[in-house]
Amino acid sequence: MRMVVAFLVAPFPAALVQALVVGFWPKPGQGVFENPASMFVAISLLFYAFEIVLGLPLALLLRRRFSPSLRLYAVVGSAAAAAPVAIMLGLTAVRGELALYGAVYLLALFGLGGLTAGAVFWQIARPDRRRGERDRASELAGRFS
Repeated sequence: MRMVVAFLVAPFPAALVQALVVGFWPKPGQGVFENPASMFVAISLLFYAFEIVLGLPLALLLRRRFSPSLRLYAVVGSAAAAAPVAIMLGLTAVRGELALYGAVYLLALFGLGGLTAGAVFWQIARPDRRRGERDRASELAGRFS
């Protein structure tokens, strides 16, 4: 159950940052991507797709070679989110339609957003703990009940 919650919550920090940027940015019109709520949903959906397609396979593959850690999940999250954006930016640059500020912003948003998503996922799911272990919070709760 923690894995499902971690999967659902992990994209929220990056989506919230983008929604705040859209909320404070001057709006020339009222399109879908100029509304903070719709931007939050769009970024969350992108991160869910990146999690399923790249993040999950990468994490499972690397978990066999390395012990699950916050650093590993943060790096995997960053790679899973930034790689598709970097490919898209590369294709846009080949056509000559790339602005440097947009490329830097998108790579920073998805790279740091993926890093944060990986860290949030790890903090909630805690894959470093064995299934039979009880965490410190449940031990304390058991003492006081």
